[in-house]
Amino acid sequence: MRALVPIALFVAAVPAGQLSLDLRGDALFASSRQLNLIQPRLLAKLKQGATVAFDFQLSLWVGSSTTVSRRALERFVVSYDLWEERFAVTTLRGTPVRATGLAVGNVANWCLPSLSLPMPKLQTADQVRVKLEVRAAENRRDLELSPEEGVSLTQLIDVFS
Repeated sequence: MRALVPIALFVAAVPAGQLSLDLRGDALFASSRQLNLIQPRLLAKLKQGATVAFDFQLSLWVGSSTTVSRRALERFVVSYDLWEERFAVTTLRGTPVRATGLAVGNVANWCLPSLSLPMPKLQTADQVRVKLEVRAAENRRDLELSPEEGVSLTQLIDVFS
């Protein structure tokens, strides 16, 4: 079995060599020590009290590059605790699971183990490709409002501090 690992990340670029694949039982898991989801623009939104949703998709191709053999999807919502200066992450599919007190570098590391692909039966000569896509979902309400409208959470804390 030969494995090629092209990565398509729409939030952060991770070279293929930095994505690790782990086969546990009949499930394939991906991990990366270098995936940084919280870019400066998103951090600014989080510090203003907004939440940011991230859509993760892990896809697997066997042989043909035109047909996806397996796909795993998950949406995570990230928020920021202004007092603790830490992040919280919640899954939205299935039974919600929540983690709090995460450092910026641990947000993606907490999300990735929630994605797994059931492995198909493979032949020795099968070529396997895996693609990880991560997208920050834009909140339509945020796009419609200008920065001058309303009072931000940060401004309220400054007023009452």
